[in-house]
Amino acid sequence: MDKALPGEGSPTPPVLYLGTSNGIRIFQNDAQTGWKALAHSLAGHDISALAWDVRTPGVLLAGTAAGNLFISSDSGFSWEPAGISFPGRKVWTIAPDLHRNSGAFYLGVDGGHLFYTPDTAKSCEELLSFRALPGSSYWFGPFGPAIFHSIIPVESSPGQIYLGLSVVGVFISNNDGLDWQDTTANIPRVPHELPEGPDLADIHKLAVHPLNPARLYATTHYGTFRSDDGAKSWENITSGLPFEMTRPLALHPDDPETVYVIAHEDSDDALPLIRGPLQVHRSRDGGRHWQPLGSGLPQQANCSVLREAFISHAGEDCHLYLGTNKGQVFASYDEGENWQSIAQVDSSVRVVRVSN
Repeated sequence: MDKALPGEGSPTPPVLYLGTSNGIRIFQNDAQTGWKALAHSLAGHDISALAWDVRTPGVLLAGTAAGNLFISSDSGFSWEPAGISFPGRKVWTIAPDLHRNSGAFYLGVDGGHLFYTPDTAKSCEELLSFRALPGSSYWFGPFGPAIFHSIIPVESSPGQIYLGLSVVGVFISNNDGLDWQDTTANIPRVPHELPEGPDLADIHKLAVHPLNPARLYATTHYGTFRSDDGAKSWENITSGLPFEMTRPLALHPDDPETVYVIAHEDSDDALPLIRGPLQVHRSRDGGRHWQPLGSGLPQQANCSVLREAFISHAGEDCHLYLGTNKGQVFASYDEGENWQSIAQVDSSVRVVRVSN
């Protein structure tokens, strides 16, 4: 297969990256022929995290549910094992450090452990200041260790980082992780599984708007929330959604007021189950009102959309992409009004990313 690498030529069609339960799939959108498959790499690996080096084109870092890390220097067409791994501990999220040199990433690992690599995963160190927070020994996850799903360095505020974990809470550092403050504030807590344990917040996904870093959104076990003051306080914006529970969350890249969520039922196996129509709910006023959007999406979905399998991407309009645990992939090019199927793979979609 020819390597028509993203970034060659102008203009470059969007390239879609799917982290799945069976490796990474790459698709490219051609104006004449539509979306076509370019590559299938890391077959056999359950991909749980995927991120670009924002300062070095073509360099990606992938994490797996088994705790492995892989590096690509050719936009995901080939991969090599990284110098570090976390055997038996899932890598939930990878976030590039937006304030330092090329090759710097934060890693969120099973159990609420935060690591930092300055050299594209050749080496790493744990930021022990985070685990030194009071009560960290009681952190837990829905069906195992705490889930470290959100690491958000704020590009416009050097040193500022937000974290979101399940079942733990929301945290902020203003000095590159030297110390942390719990900013979960008034988000409802989940009773601890241990009698002596503190009640903690089940944060499902955290997002910070790049144009207004004081504006945050969080999906949780007990609803969807918005903060207008840098996570000092939170407003419940669940009213108008069909279910309290939400995981997937995406923001309009140019409008802090426009937010998208996918509400779902709970299920015994911890998957966000959607029994009826697959719908994306959009608010254009910061969550005060919600509109269901589902034109072109399945009416009897019986599927799950995982938290990293729903994203927004800047285009002439806000483009949205989502993948399901059935391998379905859908896109909207008009801010969620209409959707179309763009790909079908033979494995569960864990992570969706787009590059052009």
